[in-house]
Amino acid sequence: MRGMVTEPHTPLTDDLFAGLQRRLAAGPRPSPTTARILLPVLRARVAATRLAGSYWHVHAARRAGCEQLARWARPTFEVPAGGWVAHRIVSATESTVVLAGPAGKPVEGIIKLPYSDAAWEQLLRQERVLRALAADPRAGDLRSLLPLPVRCELRGGRRVAVERALPGQTLWSLRGESASYAAGLAAARRVLNTLQGDTGTQVTVGQDLVERWVASPMALMAALAARLRDAQRYSAPLERLTARLTTWLEGRTVVSCWIHGDFWPANIMVEAGGAHVTGVVDWGRAASGELPLHDALQLLLHEPQFAAGGGSLDRTVLGLLEDPRRLAELRPLLAEWGLASGVGDDLRNALLLYWFRYVPAFLAKCPSLLGNPWWLDRNVGRILLAV
Repeated sequence: MRGMVTEPHTPLTDDLFAGLQRRLAAGPRPSPTTARILLPVLRARVAATRLAGSYWHVHAARRAGCEQLARWARPTFEVPAGGWVAHRIVSATESTVVLAGPAGKPVEGIIKLPYSDAAWEQLLRQERVLRALAADPRAGDLRSLLPLPVRCELRGGRRVAVERALPGQTLWSLRGESASYAAGLAAARRVLNTLQGDTGTQVTVGQDLVERWVASPMALMAALAARLRDAQRYSAPLERLTARLTTWLEGRTVVSCWIHGDFWPANIMVEAGGAHVTGVVDWGRAASGELPLHDALQLLLHEPQFAAGGGSLDRTVLGLLEDPRRLAELRPLLAEWGLASGVGDDLRNALLLYWFRYVPAFLAKCPSLLGNPWWLDRNVGRILLAV
């Protein structure tokens, strides 16, 4: 870990919420009554759009047989002379995903055809992030865990992204095997320690970092709260929280480092048995110069002892805020990992800092939820009223 410096405010931290800010500014919020009436229609419309997009992309991919995409990818991915074939084509939440590779051999590349502008923005941002992280001299052995090379382009009028397929299986797929899942969580914690240790920098929190870590996320939360019913009742909690987090952070010496931004078991690839991490995917929410508690809490809150029933993260966070005894159980784990980074003295504040970055970052990827008052109430309104 390097000595105490002031971390520069980089474009990679500025652009994470740019799309969300544009969408918040562009459209008025629906009234609660209108939202209640239109929500089933909106859900059906979103489902139909995804189905149509999925159908078009899947069949376009099948028609092409991946030959054209493989020819395009050959200079970057060293595709063999025989090209790639589609091993599997699946419809994910935000894109059609083609698992491609030589016939009769393991998958070598992941080809993504996004459904929406927001999904494409996330893929473009991931490309920038991965190239910046790979070029960072502090990255070291972490480069082997990245889905590189990665490439995004317009091909034949279609937006296409290709990245290296990482070996192994997702840690999330092992959650039914308690011993393997525990081993995978331990291996993931080691990756976080390496990420913090290799890219971490001691910084003194000044006005620029307060703006980035507190003021900007809280302004987004205020814009989201304004879409809720009786929006005025959130004004006082927002003001108190902004002042509280500012007072708590300003002048502190903390560690800032690269973070993944969505470090949960579905994005962590492990070998059979979970003992070693083989890669980490989905870097669209990553940034440099951030607090390591974001990745630490994102992983911790998916551990069985903390996760709420049904895996609902908002319920987990709300439960911890309402039960100080359960919240205190996070402290020894953060200390054991060495990830408190100067902010572990107040776990309630640390949890709020994490959540107020997580929610806008999630909406940047899934902006359709901006029109869902129930989601906004659970993830914004109830959390604000709980504090």
